[in-house]
Amino acid sequence: MNRIGTVVCVMAVAALCLVGTLQAAPDYTGKTLRLIVGTSPGGGYDTYARAIARHMPKHLPGKPNIIVQNMPGAGSLIAANYLYNVARPDGLTFAMLISGLVMEQAMGTEGIKFDAGKFQWIGAPSVGMPVCAFMGFSGIKTLQDLVKSKKPITMGAAGSSTREQPRILKQLIGANVKLVPGYQGTAGIRAAMTRREVDGACWQWVSMKITARDMLNAKGDGRLIPVLIQGDSNDPQVKGLPKYTDFIKSPEDMEAFNAWMAQYRFFRPFAAPPKAPADGVDALRRAFKATMEDPEFLALAKKTRMVIDHVAAADVAAQVKTVLSTSPAVKGKLRNIIGN
Repeated sequence: MNRIGTVVCVMAVAALCLVGTLQAAPDYTGKTLRLIVGTSPGGGYDTYARAIARHMPKHLPGKPNIIVQNMPGAGSLIAANYLYNVARPDGLTFAMLISGLVMEQAMGTEGIKFDAGKFQWIGAPSVGMPVCAFMGFSGIKTLQDLVKSKKPITMGAAGSSTREQPRILKQLIGANVKLVPGYQGTAGIRAAMTRREVDGACWQWVSMKITARDMLNAKGDGRLIPVLIQGDSNDPQVKGLPKYTDFIKSPEDMEAFNAWMAQYRFFRPFAAPPKAPADGVDALRRAFKATMEDPEFLALAKKTRMVIDHVAAADVAAQVKTVLSTSPAVKGKLRNIIGN
């Protein structure tokens, strides 16, 4: 075969490969995708999920609808178990989960019926900064007030972060706090604080500044006052606040805390079932990334105070692997701090 014939053949094969790739891409025309959110309506997770669901369809072939279904319970454990074991792996169902579940799997928490390492991760919209805040009526305006308090300070709890941070306050900083569990997400905790059922709570700053904005801007007893954060933010309400790591003294405690903090490096991750078709997962990953770069979406995020710091699917998977490989010694130390 002469050179021209060889070139023609190579071009023909390349064209066939391209056509095959295009044919393999899923067409969502007329279809509806379901985005499961493992938390209750009205919280930070729900806010992010609904904003992404509004903008993501235009980046998917066929521009399908995406409906949001809240499936709260046990810090998104119910949603994670459902995605892994029940949801049809047809490429039409994916979920936003709480990243703390990965550490809970590593710790051997009861009720986990999934392997986070086998989820097909799509990406995450941001990293996180854990924060603790207290209502004005509690009398706690600074971390020093909290540490010096003789009476127990009640803190509402729902999922992993809201439950574990108060335990870290108690075990590593010596705060006299009492956990009040059982609330449905941060929306339920916010309502409990306004009813004076609990004095405060810990969750995540980006979520808090969106969903508790009125409380943060309030005056007097109804004001929500942040006193501790982990991370650097230029927001005036938390800039310069003490950090957890300012008070952790032993290397063993610091190692355990850093292992716990790994979950905040891929906050609000999106995942598909383990057996979802590869072409569908790839389409979701491309659309998710495009949404994170979409000027219209970013304008909405800025307007609503959502912080976008895209974590790619491969990076989420790498962080999950890191968490799941936490050493037995560190996991033992964490159990002593936050329980099992």
